[in-house]
Amino acid sequence: MCSQIENWRLFDACQNDPFLNLAIDEAVLRFVGEGKSPDSFRTWVNTRAVVIGRNQSPELEINLHACTKYGVAVARRLSGGGAVYHDYGNLNFSVYLRQTHRLARDGVVEMFRNTGEAVASSVGELGISAEFTVPNTILHRGKKFSGMAAAVKWGAMLVHGTLLVESNLDILREVLDVSGFPRENERRYVRSAKAEVVNLQTCSSKVTIGEMRESLRTGFERYFGIKLSEEKIIEEESSLAEELSEMKYRRPEWILRALSEQPRQPPVAGLSVTGLGSYDPK
Repeated sequence: MCSQIENWRLFDACQNDPFLNLAIDEAVLRFVGEGKSPDSFRTWVNTRAVVIGRNQSPELEINLHACTKYGVAVARRLSGGGAVYHDYGNLNFSVYLRQTHRLARDGVVEMFRNTGEAVASSVGELGISAEFTVPNTILHRGKKFSGMAAAVKWGAMLVHGTLLVESNLDILREVLDVSGFPRENERRYVRSAKAEVVNLQTCSSKVTIGEMRESLRTGFERYFGIKLSEEKIIEEESSLAEELSEMKYRRPEWILRALSEQPRQPPVAGLSVTGLGSYDPK
């Protein structure tokens, strides 16, 4: 007798707002953990933003002046890990599993490996060589195009990651360049691992966000032996995400909570970071 194929929900919240997308990650994670929503997968794209890990200092990871220059939002996610740059050329993916799920039971490190291999296989189907490297990175010929982070809370596991498809790497490098600023007390915070990066479109000019999204769908189905069925997020998930977006992810108290009393970056009058309003780092 053939075993029944496992079904996961596939959804697209059709949002490009980085704060709302991060809130959706938390809302769905909570509902999956409570058993109110099924194990799920989604892909998503943000407007320009730098997203730092839960335990990072924005001053140590982000050039705030460059963010102002290019209109790049500053956001903080639920999961750990390092800072990443998002724009319309960067495809993000999220996996939400009950903590009792067969894939989640082996822990985050093994889930990174499984997810990384699934992504590498999906990229390979587009004719681009890809290799997963521990703990959470995917490379093309030694250059990074994808990294992952995770959170295990509320009875569920979230693994999400990025895929550089046709991102603006010049802006990426500038907004993540803090080499000219003081680095005292940096051991208190998680620091991002620096790596040489590459766009997948550089590897194959035919690759688009849409093609990569579809390849991830079929690649995950093939690798995990599952069926991804398109469903909308339920109204309660959407309502919670809206609330979290306004009350948590957009608020300076969450985004800037690790700023030091002695600023590492010189203030600029009226420095404005998208989503924060006017902010002077002092």
